[in-house]
Amino acid sequence: MVSVEPGLTRRWRSGSNAVLLVRSPDDPDRVRAALTAGLADIAALGPAFAPEPIAVPAGHLMIIDFGTRPPSRFATVPDLIAGRLVAAGITDAAITTPSRIGDRYAVVTGLGPIARAWLRGPAGRPLGDAPRGAGDLLRIAAGWVRDTAPGLPPRGVVVSAEVELAWPGVVDALLPALRTGAPVSVVASDFATTATVAAVAGTLGGTVKQATLTAAGQDVTLAMRAQRDLARAAAERLAWAGVEAAPTARDALSTHWEGRRPGGEHVPDLIVPDAMWFQVLSPGHLARLGGPPPGAEPLGAGRVGLTVGEPEQWLPGHPDEAGVRARAGQLLAACLVNEDTGLRLMRERLTAARARDTDGFFPGR
Repeated sequence: MVSVEPGLTRRWRSGSNAVLLVRSPDDPDRVRAALTAGLADIAALGPAFAPEPIAVPAGHLMIIDFGTRPPSRFATVPDLIAGRLVAAGITDAAITTPSRIGDRYAVVTGLGPIARAWLRGPAGRPLGDAPRGAGDLLRIAAGWVRDTAPGLPPRGVVVSAEVELAWPGVVDALLPALRTGAPVSVVASDFATTATVAAVAGTLGGTVKQATLTAAGQDVTLAMRAQRDLARAAAERLAWAGVEAAPTARDALSTHWEGRRPGGEHVPDLIVPDAMWFQVLSPGHLARLGGPPPGAEPLGAGRVGLTVGEPEQWLPGHPDEAGVRARAGQLLAACLVNEDTGLRLMRERLTAARARDTDGFFPGR
């Protein structure tokens, strides 16, 4: 029997989207094929966005962005999915609403001040020479959460749905979702006073790999030092990394630079988003800077690490914050570009990638 959660569609609201969880003990590949076929039926209803099914430990997530259309237009979606499952010979399945992140995650993102590390992997082919996919960053990030919060159980967030996790299987549980392009997070928190959060994404077909590590409700300076140690140890696997302090954890579930250096996420090996306490700089940064900046330390594979001041000087409101930030800005000036330059560098990279594309990454080339 394929069951549908009673009242499922009545909870959908305008201006939002629907997230469904499809559970079945049947072969996951058969289920996924049936759900993928169901996307054609859903597309006919005119959603703004309906990505491919996302595999999670409990089943498959399906997302339907209503756009400007009323949710009532999509009321038949559960029945359409059920029909595709039955047509594929899958008769044991449940279509339900997954657990969504809510008020207790607002507690997490409201904690502060925090230590935050930014990690960017080398660009995947054809934007760069590295393989596509952010699995390596997920392994680094999940290991950091495990080591930083050993007494708290891990929880996963895929898009906006919460999934149950357990050590040591966190990476294996989240890799399938990450490979479909969905952002994932690992959260270890008491949802009251402390949180350790790692967010990972592989955007643009896994070519742009990014992660953030957030430590909240902890000694910020100790956490910053530990994040620097991690970035140093992983430097040869990164295009760039930065460690800073921030007032709150409001962006803990995001990997984006949130308005810093627009266009720069496609060229993290050339520019940096901001002046920070510590940064890993790769050969592309050093070429723009004319060599390692004063005080830089060699990290191997052409990378250097740059630390400016002490971590406590970077805490929000510290009397030395403006001074150390200005010093870091001077040292990194050639990599702190404006929006026009960031977009130009991005376009140049995309143009070069299109010219050497040999596996059809750019359709219609």
